[in-house]
Amino acid sequence: MVSGVYNSCRVESGASLYIQMVDVLLGCIVYDFKIKNGMMVEDKEYAKTKLLNYLKERYNTDNLAKNQTIHKPNYLSVWSFKGQPK
Repeated sequence: MVSGVYNSCRVESGASLYIQMVDVLLGCIVYDFKIKNGMMVEDKEYAKTKLLNYLKERYNTDNLAKNQTIHKPNYLSVWSFKGQPK
């Protein structure tokens, strides 16, 4: 008998690889945004900083957290959300 776990989803580990990659990439973009807007201080020894600098080098940009579309080495498009205040 298999007991059910509510509010969960069973997937193979390979199926979530792309979701994890997007999560890491988005985390780097948010981290860069926070650094550029004075919300965080950049720590050169932090693993996320090293990954962020590697991505900026590969995408040939000084800032991942600005409105831009990059086509090489692969497609990346970042645009600020302009929502309506409630």
